[in-house]
Amino acid sequence: MLELLSLHIRQEADRYRAGLQTRSIIHDVEELAVKKGYAFQRQDKDKVLYLISEFMTEGLIGWGLNYDNPEPPFMHISEYGRAVVLSQKPQPYDPDGYLANLKTEIPGIDETIMIYITEALQTLRRNNLFSAAVMTGVASERAFELLLDAVSNAVTGNGQPEKFEKLKNDTRTKYKFDEVKKVVMQLPVQRRNEIDENLESNLDGVFNLIRITRNDAGHPTGKKVRREDVLVNLSVFVPYCKCIYRLIGHLEKNPI
Repeated sequence: MLELLSLHIRQEADRYRAGLQTRSIIHDVEELAVKKGYAFQRQDKDKVLYLISEFMTEGLIGWGLNYDNPEPPFMHISEYGRAVVLSQKPQPYDPDGYLANLKTEIPGIDETIMIYITEALQTLRRNNLFSAAVMTGVASERAFELLLDAVSNAVTGNGQPEKFEKLKNDTRTKYKFDEVKKVVMQLPVQRRNEIDENLESNLDGVFNLIRITRNDAGHPTGKKVRREDVLVNLSVFVPYCKCIYRLIGHLEKNPI
C-alpha cells in the first residue's frame, strides 16, 4: 500500500497519475504483490480495504481528487501522507515492516524490547495514544537498562563497579541516565563517532524525548498526547536503539 502511494507521488508511470479509487487501489496493490511473487488472496483484498480506511483515519489520504473534484469516489494523498510515504525512516504505519527493519538493524535484539514496541505499534493503530506513548517509553527504558548493565560490567577501579551496580536499583531514571552518559562521553571523540556519528543526539536527545512523552502519558498531568509525538518517538526509536546496542558492543570488548 505504501509502495503504491509512493508510485502515485513520484508519478513513475502514466497509469499512476490518475486519482486514487478504492477498486483501483486494491487492483494495483494486488498487481504489485504478484510482481513480487506473492500469492494475493481474497483476504488480502480485505486487508487493503481495511488499510484504506486506516489511512483515511490517520490523515494520509482523504476524499476528493482536488478542489475542482472534492467528492468520492476519488481520493488524494495529503501533504502529511506525502511526507510519511517519502520518508526513509521505518514507518509505524507498517508494523510488520517496522519490526522486520528493527530486527535487521539490531540482530539479537532483546525480546522484552520487541514485546513493548510491538504493543506500542498495535495501540497506535487503534489510536490509543496514551498507551502507545507508555509502551514506547517502556521499550526505551529496557534498552537503557541493558546499556546500564554494560557500563556496570565495563567500568573498573575507584569503586566504579560498586557504584553502577547500586545505581541499577535507583528509581531516579534521569539521574541514572546522566551517570551513564558521563561514562559514555568520556570515550574519545573519534571512538564515539565510530560508534555513531550522531551519538549524543541519538542517545541523549531521543531518550529524553521519549521519556518526557511517556511521563506525560503515564501520570495524571492532564496533558494530551498528540499522535504526531507518538509517531516521532517511534520513528526515532530505531536509530536510538541501534546506537545503544553499538555502545553495548563496544563496552563489552573495551573495559573502561
